[in-house]
Amino acid sequence: MRQKIGKRQADRFVVNLDESQFSEDQLREFLARKAPSGLREVLAVKNGAVSRVWP
Repeated sequence: MRQKIGKRQADRFVVNLDESQFSEDQLREFLARKAPSGLREVLAVKNGAVSRVWP
C-alpha cells in the first residue's frame, strides 16, 4: 500500500481475505496503528461479502 500511495497510483484498496489468515478485525487493528499517510479507503472481501475496514 505504501508504495502505491507514494507513487500516487492508488489511495483506495480492496483486500481479498478469503485465503488469508487475517480477519477483518485484525486488518482494522493494524490499520488503526500503522495506516500509511494518504490512505483514503480499504474494503475487505470475505466469502463474497464486502465491508469497509478503513476509515
